[in-house]
Amino acid sequence: MAHGCIAARLASLPVEIRYLVWEFFAMKPSFAFVLGHFCTDKDKKVFLLEYDKMILQFQISPIYQHKSWCSVESSIIGGDSTVKRKGGAEWPLQDLDDAMRRGFHKLHYQKMKKIQIDVGAPDHSDLVQVFCLYKKCVDLATMLENAENDLLNIEINLLDSEQARWTWNRRLQSSIIQHPIEVYELVLSAFSRLRNVKSAKFRVPVQLDPSNHLIENMEAMLELEGPFGTNVAPDGDEEWDDRDIQTERDLVFMNIDLELDFLHGHTANMMRLDRFSFWYTDKVGGESEYEREYERIIKSWKHLPEPPDQFVQLTVLERLQWRHGAMMAFDPRARFRPSAQERHPSVQITSNTVDVTSIWNPDDWYSTYHCGDWHGIPSFGSVSFLYCILLSWNAEACRQYHVPFWEKLREWLSDDT
Repeated sequence: MAHGCIAARLASLPVEIRYLVWEFFAMKPSFAFVLGHFCTDKDKKVFLLEYDKMILQFQISPIYQHKSWCSVESSIIGGDSTVKRKGGAEWPLQDLDDAMRRGFHKLHYQKMKKIQIDVGAPDHSDLVQVFCLYKKCVDLATMLENAENDLLNIEINLLDSEQARWTWNRRLQSSIIQHPIEVYELVLSAFSRLRNVKSAKFRVPVQLDPSNHLIENMEAMLELEGPFGTNVAPDGDEEWDDRDIQTERDLVFMNIDLELDFLHGHTANMMRLDRFSFWYTDKVGGESEYEREYERIIKSWKHLPEPPDQFVQLTVLERLQWRHGAMMAFDPRARFRPSAQERHPSVQITSNTVDVTSIWNPDDWYSTYHCGDWHGIPSFGSVSFLYCILLSWNAEACRQYHVPFWEKLREWLSDDT
């Protein structure tokens, strides 16, 4: 069929059929690419007419599940322009990379009726669910921040459930975050880098923010013009300064990492496993988004008006080094077990030495530490953690990377750029 005929054929169909066609094609990974490169302008107008009736709903759960980040559901307001919705499609997303591969960052968000983000309440007895929620929300905000099109309408809802309520949660206190922070405030701050939103709405239980000041400030922040980083206050007159917001986010990132090391429970174990398994992306000592984030933060300290004190800096550096050593010891390819080569045929074992520079594969971590007696990586202060370190430490192999890693940290700290 010639491209010029697509719009005419589609426009001639009854509106109900057009909705069905839309539901089938609208969220295909290649849809945005096809729309942008092969359709005529007339075709685009016909397809995009349906976008302004579309609500895209992201649902985020506080429960950690491997390869389960969030679910997305589309719905379309009925042809009579009422609030009645047609049945939509659903997409479970494994992680941020999965969303990017599917083309979610290429969608015409500026044409949509609304982007709705529903965040479930964490269990008040499991503090780490708050960290899990924050990480998921940061990833979602990162995708939206890097979307190819501006954001029109965003509604972010904090939802209660029968098992958990936002009002049941307590404040968070730590040695790095200088002031107590409400759980809901921490979760909402994950979206603080979003900008250029035409209309932003935050809906939370009224008991959480009776004065409504935080909600009003967050809504106004998202509606600021220009990308994040351009709103700075040279004379300190601006109400918001993106540099201060980034500094606060960096403190939260480091604090969560420090707290996660020693917390107990299933969620904490699985998040530690997640952190170790994605430390590198290609090989040991190779590409690491996790290390790049710490490099950026550490190098930024000397440019801050009030950098963290020496105790905090030393705590972060020493713990990061210890974390790296523990990760090397837990690396499933470096463990001295008779079945190591059977579990991971790619590992080359010769005279009790293991090639730990082979291709990095997060699935190796989960096949080792998410089965049998293992339920993730135990707390760093637990007996099982220390016992595993004693059994698993490959001193010769780990020393090869331990000293260079400390030298890397010192370089970040002394960098003059």
